[in-house]
Amino acid sequence: MKIKKLILLIVLISSTFVMGVPSSCRADGPQGMFGGAAGCLIIALIIPISIVSSVSDAVDNLLFKFIRIHGKLAMIRRSPIERDQDGRIVKAFIIGRTPIDIRGKTMFVDEGDVCFHKNGSLRSCYTGTETELYIGDNTTVKTWGDVSFYDNGYVREIRNPDISREFTIQGKARFLTTASYGYDEKHFNTVFHRDGSIEQCVIQKPETFNVAGDAVTFPARTRLRFSMEGRLVFAEAPPYEKTDLRFRGTFRPIYGPVYFHDNGRLKSCVFDETSIRNGTHPLKVKGEISFYDNEQINTCILSDIGRLTVNGQKLVFDKKPISFYSNGQIKKGQTPSYFDQSYSHLGISIPLKPMSEISFYASGRIKNLHPDETCSAFLRGIPIRSDHFYGIQFYENGQILSTHVWKSEVFYYRNQWITMETYAGRLLYDLNRNVVAFTHGKNREYLIEGHPIVVPPLNMVTFEDDTMTTLSRVEINPDNILLPEDVVLDTSSLSSNTVIFVKAKTFYNVEKKKGKEILDKEDNMELYAKDVEALMFTDEAEVEIGGKVHVCKPMEWIELR
Repeated sequence: MKIKKLILLIVLISSTFVMGVPSSCRADGPQGMFGGAAGCLIIALIIPISIVSSVSDAVDNLLFKFIRIHGKLAMIRRSPIERDQDGRIVKAFIIGRTPIDIRGKTMFVDEGDVCFHKNGSLRSCYTGTETELYIGDNTTVKTWGDVSFYDNGYVREIRNPDISREFTIQGKARFLTTASYGYDEKHFNTVFHRDGSIEQCVIQKPETFNVAGDAVTFPARTRLRFSMEGRLVFAEAPPYEKTDLRFRGTFRPIYGPVYFHDNGRLKSCVFDETSIRNGTHPLKVKGEISFYDNEQINTCILSDIGRLTVNGQKLVFDKKPISFYSNGQIKKGQTPSYFDQSYSHLGISIPLKPMSEISFYASGRIKNLHPDETCSAFLRGIPIRSDHFYGIQFYENGQILSTHVWKSEVFYYRNQWITMETYAGRLLYDLNRNVVAFTHGKNREYLIEGHPIVVPPLNMVTFEDDTMTTLSRVEINPDNILLPEDVVLDTSSLSSNTVIFVKAKTFYNVEKKKGKEILDKEDNMELYAKDVEALMFTDEAEVEIGGKVHVCKPMEWIELR
């Protein structure tokens, strides 16, 4: 124990000095707390001790730990240390100023957080000393401050650009600078691709670049991003400066951050108030606007109410965001608060609720709407009504997919009459107008995949058979669905009405708690799903599986494996 305390004391003293040769040992170095001789004496003690493995073992049991970074011994705090699922260190706090060899160049890593790749190589750190390091084309850049690396040791990102040399972008040598004009809290670092080409930078003076065959000049201090092939993917000029870019055959001044499609056409940008046509729809728009690669509008914000024709009917849309399909058809918009209007569907006039969402299929047929509370119509025996939260959904053939049911109202499901237990009750129908799922009203235990689970209130359920003891599918909150790593679900594009059903190997409950207290005895469980095998939506949805995007039709399973 005395040996361990002695080792700890020596380590604590030595950590106040620069690792390697301290300034106190140099003729021109400061004398500090300890004189030059004392500093040298400490180092003379530390160096032989630090290379002995028993010292590392002893320190491991105390406050510090020794690791090797690119073959060099470095000292890190024992806590906090972040590790990946395989136990590899991915983040640590390095003690002192440590020399590290990176592809034959020595860089001094300052005390602070360091991150690592899976192969153990340095991922990011801070250096207060200007150092020349290699990028992917085996040329060097001067760097100081925050720096990050690829797993092969080449520089990926530097906070402060090397203004002493030129970089070749789109075949021309150009000088870079820093974006320090303060209109964005995030500093715009210089980033390199793996091959050493520029991925992200700020140009020092006005420069001309190729954008889809056009020679476009961007002002000094414009922020730019490029693909590895040199194609411009993003540009942002300084505040109040605009750039002339081609849109639908005509150059027009555009400001704000601009993104480009692979074919060079505008993907998103900011417009001054302007009149524009999308498909057959005349619009007045202002602000951020996004486009498909065929230059049809994806999303925009109406600066004036839009009187647009859908399925031969005139509808008024509020001065809110509105979205379209790539064929120019309206996807989704909002009804205004000050305008009474109706939508005619299969000969039935449906009064629309003010300030509610209305959406359509790409064919132009109705997908979702919110009937006004005064609506008492039926479509082929099914009531057309909605509650405060949920609208009514339709299949593309016009048949009702979901509708609202009042509390204590009865409905027919699997050869028996069921009483709705909640005010927020909904029914889902198949194309034969049979109820296939309904809103569950109370905490209740069922079997699924052979295991008991508690289904919370307001989740929709459907059963294997008439006994209604075993679930065939159950609604899961999207936040509680633990998807495989290669599966991405963008829930922001889904309608608020959308229900997600899950097939999974494992379902389990978690108690809702605030501290140690259960919030609600009648609704005290959340339902989770992991090892998910398939998903089903009550709306069209996009699911990315292994990098490929799949479009899911309503009420059809999409297999994830």
